[in-house]
Amino acid sequence: MQDRLYEKVKFVEGENFVTIEDTRDLTDEELQSLAFKFVKDPTYDGVENRTILVPSTFKEETTGYIKGLGFKQHDEVYFFRCDLGEVGEMVGEAQCFEFRSLRKEEEVSFKETWR
Repeated sequence: MQDRLYEKVKFVEGENFVTIEDTRDLTDEELQSLAFKFVKDPTYDGVENRTILVPSTFKEETTGYIKGLGFKQHDEVYFFRCDLGEVGEMVGEAQCFEFRSLRKEEEVSFKETWR
């Protein structure tokens, strides 16, 4: 089962690091097993930095378990989204987009817009 866990995630390997990504589809138990296997795996002996990207959807118990294996929380990731369909509703300094139809504009205007 543990070998199958490696197949369910993505490994990014560099000269002095290994990062496990795409863990979002794992269960809490699978992530805990994966983290334990990763720490014990002799393949990565000598690698200075081992990282596991853990989405906030996992239980505190799981993140606590991973911290107990010696991992430290490096940072948190926040995603912000702007619906361009609502940009026209913004006022003042908050409005930072201007809509232009590129179909009506000339080539010079097009190049200026995308410069």
